[in-house]
Amino acid sequence: MALAALVVAPLIGRIFGSDTVALVAAASSGLLVLNALMNVPEALLQREFSVRRRLVVGPLVSITFAVVSVSLAAMGWGVWALVGGIYASQIAALLALWLLVSWRPRRGRASVRLWRELARYGFPLALGTVVARGRTLAEAFVVGRWLSPSSLGFFRYAQRIGRLPTTAIIEIGSNSLFPAFSRIAGDRDRMLAAYRRALHWGMVAASATAGLMLALGEPAVVVLFGEPWRNAGIALVAMSGIGIGYAMTCVSEEAIKGVGRTKLLNWLTAMDMIVGVGLLVTLTLWGGLIGASLSLSITSIVIGVVMLVLARQVVIVPLRQLASALLTPMPALAVAAGITWLFEHYLMKADLRPLPVAVGFLLLDGLVYVIAYFSILSIFARPSAKAILRIGRGAAQKIRERRRGPVSAKAQT
Repeated sequence: MALAALVVAPLIGRIFGSDTVALVAAASSGLLVLNALMNVPEALLQREFSVRRRLVVGPLVSITFAVVSVSLAAMGWGVWALVGGIYASQIAALLALWLLVSWRPRRGRASVRLWRELARYGFPLALGTVVARGRTLAEAFVVGRWLSPSSLGFFRYAQRIGRLPTTAIIEIGSNSLFPAFSRIAGDRDRMLAAYRRALHWGMVAASATAGLMLALGEPAVVVLFGEPWRNAGIALVAMSGIGIGYAMTCVSEEAIKGVGRTKLLNWLTAMDMIVGVGLLVTLTLWGGLIGASLSLSITSIVIGVVMLVLARQVVIVPLRQLASALLTPMPALAVAAGITWLFEHYLMKADLRPLPVAVGFLLLDGLVYVIAYFSILSIFARPSAKAILRIGRGAAQKIRERRRGPVSAKAQT
């Protein structure tokens, strides 16, 4: 795959009409080899329900990329600063992953039978990954070629920001969902309860972040990055539905993988390419950058619904229970987003203020959103609101205990 990426690099350069793009694509082909070397330690950590991949490797990748790329950019490396930053971050991730696991490769017991078993299970997943990468390339071609390189920059930056809260909240759960579902797949009642509960909490988290992006996406990007990035903020608002669809897709996909029915994921792959690329082309021609951004939200939600239908073949969820898990957080999203949007755009106007004042106003906007969201959630999903309160109280209690320090044996007596 790395050699194939190297071979097609000149073609990518011709598509964008730039020799620099061709050179960057060629230089980036080695990342495929580094990623392949991470697969086994990542799988072992996931199997052990370990969160070290998220708590250690994730921050290390971000810090390494930021330090190296910014330093090289300051030295005048231009776009090659980003290439250097990506390589440095991936090498840091590779070393950290292998240090976190005790397993080392040795002579195994490979067989054709074992390979066939793995291939049958893994081929739909590999195919889905390839198609997802192809859709990413299609996004770059459509937006960068049909609109402009600057539009592609706004599009990609909004996409990165839009996926941050979703990745932080939902993927932490999905890291444990697959091994959990695979272990209880034979117990129908436990599987049903776990699937319904995971789906509901995924929707609670996704709706909270989606509403926040709807209400504050544009002013937040302007305040944090400056007026030239306003278009990225507008694109971020249009992408706010990504998390909603991803919550449905993530939980359903892990359930399907957990019971071993990965062939069902071929439908996900087909929908990802047909609907994703079709909507991208259509809406980009219709609405430019906003249309391209909106296509991601619509595609994510459509695929999420399809995944719910597919998951019902392996987890028989009554429609009433499914609707309850999905829809109870939605009123909180709508009301909180509406109140916060009015509060920001008609009263605070943070994006028009000096930076220190603007940051303070954004924090106040966020507080208004949290209060409104939790208040409405406590009406339509009272058990979930109570659970959040218990978690908050438990965390606060632990913080107080740490501040007090260890209790002496005499005090305990």
